[in-house]
Amino acid sequence: MELIERSIIVGDGTNYAWDGAISGLGLEVRDNDVDKGHGDGAVAQLDWYPKRTITMPVSIAPPPGSSPSRADLWQLWLDLKVAWARVGDGVDLTLEHTEVGFVTQYVGRPRGAVLNDIDWRSGRPLLRVLLTFTATDPNEH
Repeated sequence: MELIERSIIVGDGTNYAWDGAISGLGLEVRDNDVDKGHGDGAVAQLDWYPKRTITMPVSIAPPPGSSPSRADLWQLWLDLKVAWARVGDGVDLTLEHTEVGFVTQYVGRPRGAVLNDIDWRSGRPLLRVLLTFTATDPNEH
């Protein structure tokens, strides 16, 4: 799976590797502002779709065989942080599901990148980051 957004590509063979499962791709339907205690539980009103909050854990770790300096890794972190900075207008988030051969796209706003952990124990430096994207239009395109 690859993420293509604001000139940053995340996925295998890049400096930004997936580091876990993406959350927030599922969607629940709400049929009223509050749950009402009707006898049969059915409400014949409009449905509301809440916004999606998609979170994506990634690791900043250049491919094996490369030997980046700490300054190089920090620059990769800053590039990712700038690409995922909070914005007020809508942008597209494209997820390419290479293993099954289709693409999904969401419209919304990046909500930032958080540096969760820096791991120097593995012999190679590894920065773990959590990316957040709010899809104000909850539908997939």
